[in-house]
Amino acid sequence: SIESRRRRRVRSSFAIHYSIIPVSLDDRFAIINCTTKTQVSYEMIDWYFKNRVIWQRGKTVYKRYNAYSPDQRNHFLLINSLEINDTGQYMCLNQNTGDILKYELIVRK
Repeated sequence: SIESRRRRRVRSSFAIHYSIIPVSLDDRFAIINCTTKTQVSYEMIDWYFKNRVIWQRGKTVYKRYNAYSPDQRNHFLLINSLEINDTGQYMCLNQNTGDILKYELIVRK
């Protein structure tokens, strides 16, 4: 029935969190911290920039990005050689839960 489909959709929905991070171009790098409620391997955290995958399954093809997880709860994305066009939305996707954390990075001169 329509009601049971609706209930299933609500139960399977995921959480979305949103934060704004202002940085200066003089900083030369930016770090975004994605915190998970439970321990999650860094290989289960995907990072996106403007809906483009920049880090997935523990790897990246872009040398300016590095991700690490010292305690498997705090997952950091390091952006090296910061540029103005790094301004935009970054997303951290927890593949275990489907939770998405969104960050708006604002790079100022």
